[in-house]
Amino acid sequence: MLRVELGFCTPRHTERIYQLESLCFPDPWHKGLIRGDLESRGSGAMYIGAWWKEQLVGYAACRIERAALHILRMAVDPSYRGRMIGGQLLVAQSGIGELAGCRYAALEVRPSNSAALRLYKQFGFAPAGKRVGYYKQDGEDALVLRALLPLPSTPPEGEEEES
Repeated sequence: MLRVELGFCTPRHTERIYQLESLCFPDPWHKGLIRGDLESRGSGAMYIGAWWKEQLVGYAACRIERAALHILRMAVDPSYRGRMIGGQLLVAQSGIGELAGCRYAALEVRPSNSAALRLYKQFGFAPAGKRVGYYKQDGEDALVLRALLPLPSTPPEGEEEES
């Protein structure tokens, strides 16, 4: 496990987050959306970064929605995957949800993203529904996963990273 430094991202991290988006997703978020979220407290989105030797190697975006922590996005630089960085980001988000009084966490994931599905399962996420045609780029459905908070505080052994 590579223990990374975790903290909140600021607008100065926009470019690196966008680079991670482009490395990890076929449909990266636009730089303007990321910058807008980071500059505006009104959006409600919180970005948590994972730094290794002062380089942002992963990030997660989440938002509090009623009694739920909605995990919007997680990305880990492909050259840093398999080192439990995704698990550390999940645990950090869980802490935010707990502080906000959330009872559960929810997220959408591509059924084809087997590495992400393994990671989420290890942290207690289970299927809660499906969103048909959720991914606009290719029309793939999304699985909706939910887990009760708090999530386990230690990433499980054998975790595989996802994007």
